Amino acid sequence: MADDLDDLLDEVETKFCVKQKSETSALNLDRRKGKNEFVHVHVDQKQNQRKHQRVRSKLEEDVDDILGLDVDLEISEDGQEKACENKSSNIQSNTPSTIPAKKCFPIYVGGTLCDQGLGSSVNKRICDKLRCTSCDFKVAIFSDYEWNPKTDYLFLRNNAPDFQKLKSNLKRKKGICAYSCQCSWQSFQELTELKDPKLKWVCGKHS
Repeated sequence: MADDLDDLLDEVETKFCVKQKSETSALNLDRRKGKNEFVHVHVDQKQNQRKHQRVRSKLEEDVDDILGLDVDLEISEDGQEKACENKSSNIQSNTPSTIPAKKCFPIYVGGTLCDQGLGSSVNKRICDKLRCTSCDFKVAIFSDYEWNPKTDYLFLRNNAPDFQKLKSNLKRKKGICAYSCQCSWQSFQELTELKDPKLKWVCGKHS
């Protein structure tokens, strides 16, 4: 009788423990599965948020390029995008736009009675930005002077563009301008279009 009772208790204990362990294992498995699913969903949400931020940033850059704006995006801790205007864009917007340099065409030379500046076929002005393509010197203009016929290349080579050294070969002549670089020289009184092939002078651009 005692043996039968022990066998019955062993059978009950075995069934109960196995059932409890199986339920515990199933519960743990469900918990791990749920945790894995939660982690997977959380990772997917983060990836989608980052992808969304990259797409938004790219769209903002494209819009800025079209509108000519310089805008930075700040991502706050809560994931919200905040646009802030770049300080450098304010500085650039306040500065005047660069005006492209212009050249005289055709090039005019002349005396002191002629207007100086940017010249054209309509506005005939003598160019005061001449540069020599041969010696690469700026062409100096001396108002109310003309060159002495004895002036030569060696004299200019050693003294140009210093007026104090050049004035020994300059004569006072009202209304005339004496032009010179370091290799060529000429005097003009009337407005004249520059066509002499010996003078390698070009307009050095007007701002």
